[in-house]
Amino acid sequence: MPSIQWFDDDPVTPSGYPLRSKSSAHEDRGAGVHIWESAPIGRDGRRPLTAADTADHTDRVLARRVLVALLSLPLLLGALVPVVPAAGASGDWPQFQSGPSHLGYNAQESILSPASLYRLQNAWTGTTDRGASSPVVADGVVYVGSRDGKLYAFPVECNSGGASCTPLWTGATGSGIEGSPAVADGVVYVGSTDGMLYAFAVGCRSDGGSCTPLWTGATGLWISSSPTVADGVVYVGAGTPASDVGTLFAFAVGCSSGGGSCTPLWSGLAGKLIYSSPAVADGVVYIGSNDHKLYAFAVGCSSGGGSCTPLWTGATGSLIYSSPAVADGVVYVGSLDHKLYAFAAGCSSDGGSCTPLWTGLTGDAISSSPAVADGVVYVDSSDVSTLYAFAVGCNSGGGSCAPIWTGGPGDDFGFSSPAVANGVIYVGSNKLYAFAPTAPVDTTPPDATLSLNGGALSSTSLTTSATIGGTDAGSGDAGYRLSNDGMTWSSWSDWPVGQPNVTATWDVASGDGTKTAYAEVKDAAGNVSLPASAAIDLDTTVGSDDYGVSIDAGSDFTNSRDVLLDLPALPGTVAMKVSNDGGFSGAVWQPYAAHLAWTLGDPHGVIVTKNVYVKFKDANGILSNRSDDIVIDPTAPAAGSGPASVGVPGAPSAVVSPASAKTAHLNTTAHDQSGGSGVTDMELSASKTFAGAVWQPYAPSATWSYDTRAATTVYERFRDGAGNVSKTYKK
Repeated sequence: MPSIQWFDDDPVTPSGYPLRSKSSAHEDRGAGVHIWESAPIGRDGRRPLTAADTADHTDRVLARRVLVALLSLPLLLGALVPVVPAAGASGDWPQFQSGPSHLGYNAQESILSPASLYRLQNAWTGTTDRGASSPVVADGVVYVGSRDGKLYAFPVECNSGGASCTPLWTGATGSGIEGSPAVADGVVYVGSTDGMLYAFAVGCRSDGGSCTPLWTGATGLWISSSPTVADGVVYVGAGTPASDVGTLFAFAVGCSSGGGSCTPLWSGLAGKLIYSSPAVADGVVYIGSNDHKLYAFAVGCSSGGGSCTPLWTGATGSLIYSSPAVADGVVYVGSLDHKLYAFAAGCSSDGGSCTPLWTGLTGDAISSSPAVADGVVYVDSSDVSTLYAFAVGCNSGGGSCAPIWTGGPGDDFGFSSPAVANGVIYVGSNKLYAFAPTAPVDTTPPDATLSLNGGALSSTSLTTSATIGGTDAGSGDAGYRLSNDGMTWSSWSDWPVGQPNVTATWDVASGDGTKTAYAEVKDAAGNVSLPASAAIDLDTTVGSDDYGVSIDAGSDFTNSRDVLLDLPALPGTVAMKVSNDGGFSGAVWQPYAAHLAWTLGDPHGVIVTKNVYVKFKDANGILSNRSDDIVIDPTAPAAGSGPASVGVPGAPSAVVSPASAKTAHLNTTAHDQSGGSGVTDMELSASKTFAGAVWQPYAPSATWSYDTRAATTVYERFRDGAGNVSKTYKK
């Protein structure tokens, strides 16, 4: 998993020009990967702030320290990483704010959650010469640009424990890189302050060497925004601080090769300098400008380098450094006038000016880009770095909305663009902040369960497969450990996020005989469960002359679906597969055991023969198949002799035939269902509880001693060969 080393740097460049917000910028000092979000107002001798700038963005904003910014979820999947397999990560973050529509939301990411944050740690750092832009992640590689004029490609799993990594390759540009790269279809795109858009092949090298671009696209203007790739076109904003002019450019992704230069398909003129990065959705490109307007251009508005007029513009009250985000037909963008704007995506098509659906008022300038997730728009503001959350449909007709929630880092400016994944909102300031729903104090430990070798009763090997289950309704399962005596424990292992159980290899204590293992589960709040235990009979000498399977020690009948399998096998048998289906549908290989508790197929209340099928496998992979059957007889016998073809007759009473002084002959006739296991035993008693009575072999008649001085009641019941017991009859 990737990682980032966090730093806290001063926003003023060596030439004295402060860095201000948007999608990516970085400071000159860069030992390690420095990440924050800021936008360029004057870098390396470019224009100083104008009076208009300072009016729109207060001196207080410019004097503060620049914040460490979270620009993308891969940053979190990298900078601070849960200790889980890399394969658990879900979804890349290949462009600024995740994708062309700039939602800042990764619905597929599943590792990071309130329950897993406590396990975040620094995995590695990657060194550049002059800081790093906002990173993007695609196909196992992290890409960052630097003000040293290079694009860096670091492997996602390049190191661990906070160690430093060297890049797979670098790509040289003619000047500094201030925007995020974008990755699509095997190509990395990045803009430079030399006025060129560069396209590099993602796998151009792997030895740390320098790559030449596939092609370059000339804009003639300084590029600070991050490129956006959608439907075979690369869009990027550019501008010249000296003339305060901005332009949106569109290049075909395959416009050239071998380092050739490309001309744009089309360009769209914005009124002033562009720091915003374009967002693309539903055939329209949106970008903000320093002329206080949001521009909307049709994606195919021209060709051959022609100039396009916008479909519509949306006026704001000040400069737009924020990059727009598009979701469900609404375009969201922040402005330095302290407002978040929501415009209808199709509000006009003839170049007209649109009024916003609603605005959300914050306490200071908005330089960050909004993130949209699950009906909420999140945006950071410069009023002591306050994060605001607005409902997406909070108003209409240009009305003003109040936030539904605010979160205050409170330690520096809000230049960071929030990112949302798996129920957590991440945002940067002088620190990285993660906001999640507040959980109640969790003082209740989880419940733990344990089974060995899938519940097998025996094992021929010390090494078993331990399945640990954990149930926690509070902070969630976070770790587990195992023991052979309940006192000496293994180290805590991380619980796989979102899983109800975990399987681990565990060696039971040596020496044949019954072995007991113990498991404990810990939740994210640190509560530890009571130990769960499981026993297994260890027999390392078990062997047989042949393979076999026997149900309930070879019984012909059972009255229960739950049975015990005896599974003799040749020495060297390592695995077995058990099934109620001769096709072994859904069956899995498990460690060999000589005995196994098993559940037969459902008899659905009737007498039926059920089969069990077993496959054995030795260390060489040689297979052997065996099976056994047993009749499930769920029906109890009944008194009376009725014909076997007739159902259970009305229960006749026991008959006391001719009375004598102390002895009577009882009619004890009973019968079982057709196909059943047959009546095998009977029990007679003077007490309805059958206290002191014993089962005796079934006979159709019996003698009974009684006292003629008192009324006599005889109770009788019957049992069949499957163990079913009849109801009680009396006389």
